Amino acid sequence: MDQSRWFGNAALFYAGRNYEARVTYNHWGGYIDALTPQPWLAQGWDGFETIDLSVRYDLSRQWKLKFKARNLLNEDRTRVRGLALSDLYEQVEFGQSFYLNLSYKY
Repeated sequence: MDQSRWFGNAALFYAGRNYEARVTYNHWGGYIDALTPQPWLAQGWDGFETIDLSVRYDLSRQWKLKFKARNLLNEDRTRVRGLALSDLYEQVEFGQSFYLNLSYKY
């Protein structure tokens, strides 16, 4: 198997008295994850990057409101194969996702 030549993430985080916010950026370079005896059938993933956001607000000591947004760039993942992973194999649609959470702690 092969590993991405370039990968990494960065995060910005801010916390106040009753809230916090975080923005993260993630990058994965392309990589091979399935080797075959025929090099033209090797499979892997093309590069991918995403930005995520999370915010938490404390309504009181017991109640917390949380919001998350994932894949704000609306990136899809691309499965590739062939020599130098140059042939499109499939397009995987992840799309954006949003979460709202209200929690109570007693």
